[in-house]
Amino acid sequence: MNIRKLHDWNIDYEAARLLQLDFSSRIIFREIGDVKYVAGVDCSTEKKSTQIWAAVVVYDLLNHKVIEESTFRTETNFPYIPGLLSFREGPAVLEAIRRLSVEPDIFIFDGHGIAHPRNFGIASHIGLWLEKPAIGCAKSRLVGSAIQPAKAAGSMESLFFNEREVGLLLRTKDNVKPLWISPGHLVNIRDSADIVLKCCLRHRMPEPTRLAHIAVNRFRTSLSL
Repeated sequence: MNIRKLHDWNIDYEAARLLQLDFSSRIIFREIGDVKYVAGVDCSTEKKSTQIWAAVVVYDLLNHKVIEESTFRTETNFPYIPGLLSFREGPAVLEAIRRLSVEPDIFIFDGHGIAHPRNFGIASHIGLWLEKPAIGCAKSRLVGSAIQPAKAAGSMESLFFNEREVGLLLRTKDNVKPLWISPGHLVNIRDSADIVLKCCLRHRMPEPTRLAHIAVNRFRTSLSL
């Protein structure tokens, strides 16, 4: 994939925060057409470690099978700071994506999109680098508030932050904990939820990110043997 360079990664905390505030105005929301290849993205790291492992799994949503998997490991000097994790994980994620031979139609990140203190989580940040549709799909809340959706699969409630709807609290399976869904870039809120639901087969998590989580942990374990 061709990936444009938006900025240098070697910046400090204050510069990173200001960059998020600036770049968040570039995020575009739009309807998504047909989707076939969905890429799930996940990282593995430790708070006190300088190593980052990243994995990307390209999933064929029509035929329900993995098309490609890519992994990458690198070092980072950026500290673990909630709200700025994309500056810690971004370079590894982009290198893993760069190695793909298949170009995904959309990316789902194990993280947040605009449901973020500065409306610029990892799905927004990397989506902007890629100029591709990107969705944040997280297991826990970062900002905002929402009432609990009904217990049936497909139930959802709006997530609000600073009096703005920034995503949805989505129940993907009956009687399981809901997920926090927010658009990252080039996708709207409702389409983000619809795509995540289509990707949830037998599990609570969408299949592309579930498989990326398995892949990154397998990759990390293999390098530590």
